[in-house]
Amino acid sequence: MATKEQYEFFKFLYEEEERRAERIEKRATFYFTVISAFLGALLFTAEKVALATTLTILKTPVNIFTIILLAALALIVYGMFFRKHHRIVPAAELSLHPNSKEVDESVFFDQCIEQCVKATSDYQHKNEVAAFALTWGAVLLAAAIMLLLGEFALAPMPYRSPVPTL
Repeated sequence: MATKEQYEFFKFLYEEEERRAERIEKRATFYFTVISAFLGALLFTAEKVALATTLTILKTPVNIFTIILLAALALIVYGMFFRKHHRIVPAAELSLHPNSKEVDESVFFDQCIEQCVKATSDYQHKNEVAAFALTWGAVLLAAAIMLLLGEFALAPMPYRSPVPTL
C-alpha cells in the first residue's frame, strides 16, 4: 500500500541522481579540458621536447608522462560516455497515469514506486561507474602533473646563469 508521499520520496531520490550525473559530467568536462591542454602543448612542442630528450636523460619521464596522460584521457572519456551509451529512464517516463478508473490508487503508486526504485538503482550504478573512472582519471592526471613538475625541477636549465660562489 504505497502513498503519494512515498512516491514523491522515491522520485526525489531519482532527481538527486540526475543532479549528481550533471555534477559528474561537469567534472569530466573539466578534466578533459586539462588533459587536452597538456596533450596539445606536448604535441605542439614535440620538436622541442624531442630535442631536449635527446640531449638529456628526460626521455623516459616524457614518455611516462605521455602514457599516464593518455591513460587518464581514456578513463575520463570512458566516464563521460558510459552513461550516454546506456539507456537511462527519463524522469518524464516515471510518472505513470492510470489508464482506467479500475486501477486502485495504492496499486498505481506501488507501480510508480517500483519503476522509480529500478530507474534510480540503474542511474546510481551508472553514476558510480562514471565517478569511479573519473576519480582514477583524476589520480592519473595528478600523477602526470607531479611527474611533469619533478621533470622541470630536475631538468638542466641552460638559460640560468651559474650561481656565484663567494
